[in-house]
Amino acid sequence: MISFRRASLETTTTLQQAAAERNSTITSDSLDHLLVNVTGNYFPMYEHGALDEFYLGGGASLLQNESLRGIIGAYRRSLEVAEVFDVTDLQFQNVTWTPFLRLNANLPQITNAQTDIPGVNMERYAADVPVLQKLDHTVLLSSQEFVNLLLEMKWVHEDALNYYPTFQQNSTKLISALEAELGIKQEEN
Repeated sequence: MISFRRASLETTTTLQQAAAERNSTITSDSLDHLLVNVTGNYFPMYEHGALDEFYLGGGASLLQNESLRGIIGAYRRSLEVAEVFDVTDLQFQNVTWTPFLRLNANLPQITNAQTDIPGVNMERYAADVPVLQKLDHTVLLSSQEFVNLLLEMKWVHEDALNYYPTFQQNSTKLISALEAELGIKQEEN
């Protein structure tokens, strides 16, 4: 999640800088690649089953360690908050960004520019979608609506990235507490 959001934030910042330059040197092809890197989202599947079973099945009341109960509750809440960021991103993509591109850009052309997934190491990732007419998307850089949408997108990624350290802390705290409760000796690094 973190590497995807950092890569998306970096691309958004690059697009904002290109839009702010009067004589941007960005080419139409490189712009298509940047656009595809901020089009779509990463929607992880969070595992709730065990926690929901624990709470709904009355497991929380059986646990004697009140501190561990609190840590589990904090972790459960941090999962919910992390999901809110992902849902916000999904809504932005589906309700705002994609409809804007649908009206102002050539989606098949942009899709064909995808060579990777931001923040993910993998082999070439490309689509071969027929393009009826190629457009020069650099005109988007002079659109105030485009610049405004980039700023909104940046906020979505920054908000999530600002929260992830809390999520990581709660995860680490839960693992340590569970290991201590179960008597698992942590390996030394």
